[in-house]
Amino acid sequence: MNNILKIAESLFDVQKVQLTTGIDGYNLPESFGMYRTTGGQCLGTVGNTYNPTQPAALFDNLIDCLDSQDVDLEKLTYTEMKGGSKIKFTTPFKSVSFKNIRGQEDESIISINLQTGYDGLTKTSLYLSMFRLICTNGMKANKTEFTTSFKNTTGNAGKIGNLCSDVAKSMSMYNDLESILKTLNGQPVNQKQVTEFLNTLTGIDITAPDTSTRSKNIYDQMLNSIEIEIQRTGASKWGLLNGITYYTNHVATAENREEYILLEKGMTLNNAAFELLTAN
Repeated sequence: MNNILKIAESLFDVQKVQLTTGIDGYNLPESFGMYRTTGGQCLGTVGNTYNPTQPAALFDNLIDCLDSQDVDLEKLTYTEMKGGSKIKFTTPFKSVSFKNIRGQEDESIISINLQTGYDGLTKTSLYLSMFRLICTNGMKANKTEFTTSFKNTTGNAGKIGNLCSDVAKSMSMYNDLESILKTLNGQPVNQKQVTEFLNTLTGIDITAPDTSTRSKNIYDQMLNSIEIEIQRTGASKWGLLNGITYYTNHVATAENREEYILLEKGMTLNNAAFELLTAN
């Protein structure tokens, strides 16, 4: 209960404020700014039909749903991203563990995440994320994102009532994710396949005379990250995936690492690697 109360005290309320021209004779636009009720910076610009789900309402429903699934609520965390224009609740609930082809115990913590935003662009959605303990790599497990995520509009206002069903469905995708990871671990790769994977993923041809120095450096950093992971994890598709997540978690330039991994180019790169490696 201490953790729940601490998070509840951290939450803010939001409100729509109609934008004005400030000029006589000009009609008001059908646009609104989203703000904390305490003021401060604008969280985003939205239209007339936008109906924000208050963080507290989302949190209260999530607590009930997780409690019904016997999830440890003391491990639940709350994160504000992009200055509060996006928020996320996260809690670990299971782990995937197996021996990689290097013979090391390879464990990843699987968490369920509930995310929403007030920028007019972010849907309310549920997804799983992975955090690999052997080298603290993390990524959003895009294959498991719940596909019926919904926008914050008037017509969708009642969907928060279905949250418990959605949480249960998202958590049930754990078995699919576990199967995918173990399959990747069991698929060896050779140097030619490593090169083909990286070339396809990046679209960079380091042999072309017009390839920029910056592109070559990025390619080399990714290749070095893959080599680090292959030494630790083994020459497998699982090693390739973790080479890319090593790059996004530890090497790539990022102003905010978590936002980079979950919202920005790091997420895009991790997802592309995941899709490429699970395509066959």
